[in-house]
Amino acid sequence: MILSAPQAVHIFSLLGGSQKVHISNGSGSLGKIIAAEIIGDEGRQQAVVVFEFGRVNLWDLNTGRGTEIGEAKMGGRGNPWTVRRVSGKTEVLALLSRVAAQDVLSLFLPTSTTPLRSVILPSMDAQSISWSTCGQWLAILDSSLASPSVYFFTADGYLFRSYPPRLETTPPITPGIEIDTLGLGCRTMTWTPAALALCSAQTITLLDKRTFSLRTTMSILPAASTNLSSHFGYQETVSSTNARSYTYQTGTSLARPTAKATITDPRTSPNGLYLVTRDESAPSVLTVWDLSIKTPLMTLQQHAAVRRIVWHPQRGNLLLILSDDNSLHLWDVGSGDAPIYISHALSGRSDVGRIDARWVAASTAAETSDAEEKLALVVTTRKSGWLVLWPEGRAAVDLEGDVSRDSLYDILTGRTPLPGEKIRDVVEDSTRGSAMGLDDTFRNKVGEKAQVQQDRSLVDFEDDSEIF
Repeated sequence: MILSAPQAVHIFSLLGGSQKVHISNGSGSLGKIIAAEIIGDEGRQQAVVVFEFGRVNLWDLNTGRGTEIGEAKMGGRGNPWTVRRVSGKTEVLALLSRVAAQDVLSLFLPTSTTPLRSVILPSMDAQSISWSTCGQWLAILDSSLASPSVYFFTADGYLFRSYPPRLETTPPITPGIEIDTLGLGCRTMTWTPAALALCSAQTITLLDKRTFSLRTTMSILPAASTNLSSHFGYQETVSSTNARSYTYQTGTSLARPTAKATITDPRTSPNGLYLVTRDESAPSVLTVWDLSIKTPLMTLQQHAAVRRIVWHPQRGNLLLILSDDNSLHLWDVGSGDAPIYISHALSGRSDVGRIDARWVAASTAAETSDAEEKLALVVTTRKSGWLVLWPEGRAAVDLEGDVSRDSLYDILTGRTPLPGEKIRDVVEDSTRGSAMGLDDTFRNKVGEKAQVQQDRSLVDFEDDSEIF
């Protein structure tokens, strides 16, 4: 488990014992730490640490030795690094850098500090890279003004093809007629289980995930023949007493995109049925696309700007929405109902700052059945620690049963105890809409020191003894 902060990275082993790794930023001359990943095989593991100014270091967790492997190309619209994590395949770190005015792709295998292969890219100004869901392809997104705009490489770093396959001729400009789409290429991309989605200004292009040929194009602007009564949505309102509710909208009352709309941040559901996007011109609006009929299905207008959207890894229709006002919502897209607001202890507190939220799910679907698995969220802050929320109620914990599993889900949900280490969480009951008190995960095994601190609402990250 990785706890990343601007000044340090803490890595804890979930296999038992007391193994802990601390990576300090030192004087901070390389800028803040912006990301940390783990890459490795069964024998050795390495920590990938990315700094604000682009430097990337590899730290061997067994020897403690750190090696600089290059500088990531910063300033793009996506991540200049990505790690392939596919079951049954070797993990591979792909790094995008800029050397002598040329984009360079470097592939690193676990336990190696030298690239397996480095390729000079034909791109003009590469923005981001991402692995396909199957791990066989690596897509590189070029500038929106470039053509081709996307390059596809094999897993060992060889160019397969590009899209569009050839440079399209720019139409002549007619005086007095404005061409809105002139020079606006792909801005973002995302992999779906069946295709690659490329987002431009107001359209989404789906490419086949094997041949990368054009499958279909979807537009966020409804055509003149579209029946607007078939589209619906919800708008959130907040009263003076902070009570939240949703208003059902349809037809002309529904907030619809304008000609200035720009699709961004596409996220595909794990089951491949839905695609949710945001609009740069309206940051509080979400659009849900039905990939089976290739049209927008629903529109959601939040009270505050949407900061983060995350699909549940096992429940393909469940979406987590985090807004700029630190509010959390769960939305079952498949049901067609309005989102559900999840109250938590960090909401409305001025001393918390911005929060982040992530799902806590079983590592494999076979570990827990849908009936046994309870929804769990980890909410973290930079100032006040972290807490665990249980929107459906807390799962039953049997500390005397089988404790051989060591996944992150089992650790955070209390299924697997950690003797001699200390973790406390906040239990959330969404049915009552209020947070319960602090609960000792290990049932009075913490000791007398935990009793003295029981009145504290959150664990303080400034003191490492309060974590483990």
